[in-house]
Amino acid sequence: MDYEELKELTEIHIDPNAPLDERFEKYLDEIGNPYRFTVNGTVVNIGFSSTEKTLSESLYNYYTHKNNENNEII
Repeated sequence: MDYEELKELTEIHIDPNAPLDERFEKYLDEIGNPYRFTVNGTVVNIGFSSTEKTLSESLYNYYTHKNNENNEII
């Protein structure tokens, strides 16, 4: 899918008072591919891997590692 064909997430408007199944259906209808879209012009690709780690654990490890890199004493 070309960049021009990707849907912009910030342009999708869903009634927060609608029933959950209707909101989900409207989101899927409007976003097109829920695994590849843009947010403020940045391409977002969502994928899954076979691991026991949760997203929370992965993000914690990433930010901890990043923070340690930024605070290294040279």
